[in-house]
Amino acid sequence: MTDVGESDDEDKLGMPRGARDTAAVLGLVGLVGWPIGAGMLGWLLVISSDSCGPDDPELICSARGQQLAGDIPLYGSFAAIVVGVAGMVAGPRWRALGLTLGYLINLGCSLTGVIIAAR
Repeated sequence: MTDVGESDDEDKLGMPRGARDTAAVLGLVGLVGWPIGAGMLGWLLVISSDSCGPDDPELICSARGQQLAGDIPLYGSFAAIVVGVAGMVAGPRWRALGLTLGYLINLGCSLTGVIIAAR
């Protein structure tokens, strides 16, 4: 599935096509498996508000803050899957970029949830 301008020659790319395809599929499997981890992370971030008192002004002590801390990693993992699959569909030249952006989206959304939960 290469365009006219794209080269799929093993000599030019330095890696056999089968190895590139395997690496790309394994990278995508990691993205697809992350919503399970993001769900557990979100649950842990929500229960980090147990030490909040009734008058605490922190964001995590509000219902909205708990919802944000729990949902951002999960929704970010779904967005990362979309970006990773788009990179895979776009062709061999864009696979690495799509997977890298997907993993960066996962990292950013997970860190955002942790920052919200940190007091």
